[in-house]
Amino acid sequence: MTSKVEIISEALNLLGLPPISSTADFPGNNPAWNAANKWYDRLLSSILGDGQPWRFAMVTRQLSVLTQTPTTDEWTYILQIPTDPNKILSYRVYDGITDIKDYAIYEDKIYANQNVLYMDYTFEPTADKFPKHFTLLLIYELAAHLSMPITQDKSLLQLWSSAARAQTLKARAIDSKQAPSEPLPYGDLFYAHFT
Repeated sequence: MTSKVEIISEALNLLGLPPISSTADFPGNNPAWNAANKWYDRLLSSILGDGQPWRFAMVTRQLSVLTQTPTTDEWTYILQIPTDPNKILSYRVYDGITDIKDYAIYEDKIYANQNVLYMDYTFEPTADKFPKHFTLLLIYELAAHLSMPITQDKSLLQLWSSAARAQTLKARAIDSKQAPSEPLPYGDLFYAHFT
């Protein structure tokens, strides 16, 4: 099982600091721990929210229909967007089968003409739910971001930044295999290529 403390410990260890087993290993105002703790949270949200969603951090929820009525004739229903405190980014709204395009988001609600809708979104799982390829990516990113504040060594910054870029490619490739590829839709591109 991996924890936030273990990930931070690994990153600090890559920078030459001794490994830690708990937050008790650091006295109250230790600058290395404080910086690592802040960067961990920032990097995790940033990595999970950038680009294509990570499959291990996706969840599907059916939206609840509210009793409120829309103030305009354009929409028939108001549905509640999930209020998950770990929600990072909404990704897809669909009717159970097909993505829908005819809706609007206002604040934490969706206005639509369908009363049964689902939403896929990215959430922030705990460290024990990370796959190994993502854990390693986070360790390298953390080491890269902490290298200058902790060591003042540009070669370590370059080393761990390069390792993080390479691991991002590997992790994305592994994660992309967790869901089937979307088929090429019929249309001009399809016909130009296959006819």
